[in-house]
Amino acid sequence: MSVQNLYTQNISAVPNSLIVSKWTAPLEGFTPHPKYTTPLICGKIENLNFLIKKAYEKITESDVILAHETTKECADEIMNYGFKIGEEGSCSIRDKAVFGWIHKSDIGHFKDTESDCKEYVVLFSIPESKIFVSSYESSAKQILLGDISMQEYERKHVLSYKNYKKMLCENKSMIKHLNYKENSLL
Repeated sequence: MSVQNLYTQNISAVPNSLIVSKWTAPLEGFTPHPKYTTPLICGKIENLNFLIKKAYEKITESDVILAHETTKECADEIMNYGFKIGEEGSCSIRDKAVFGWIHKSDIGHFKDTESDCKEYVVLFSIPESKIFVSSYESSAKQILLGDISMQEYERKHVLSYKNYKKMLCENKSMIKHLNYKENSLL
């Protein structure tokens, strides 16, 4: 499935309910290219509520805020120069992608589980129409480890942000196992 097909995804070959049934928290949001990102503010994760308040003062209604955990040096670089295009990724949708948490409750996951030096967060905005959602634990790691093919990942593990948010707001029973609420979105 191409990136363009995912942008216009309404009815997937795989039902959305089946895609999310395989997910576990935390969920990552991502956009396939840094050109869609606007860094808003950065700071220590411990100041998250203040940072979120300030970030909301800088966005439009059609933008979504994501949180990218990183080090102080990288946070400063992102704020000064934007996100850099990464190396070729594990599949076309992830090749030049920029990732961030979409739920406030997930911020701090990297610091707590993978790298305690990532105590800074960059809040950035992306137009809602340019965001995809997947499970970091159960889907992204599978593609990164080679347990699933890139085609399988794109078809069976990714939703558009619009479709995910609709499920979160209107079909809560389908994602109850993730323990997220609509008000936990950034």
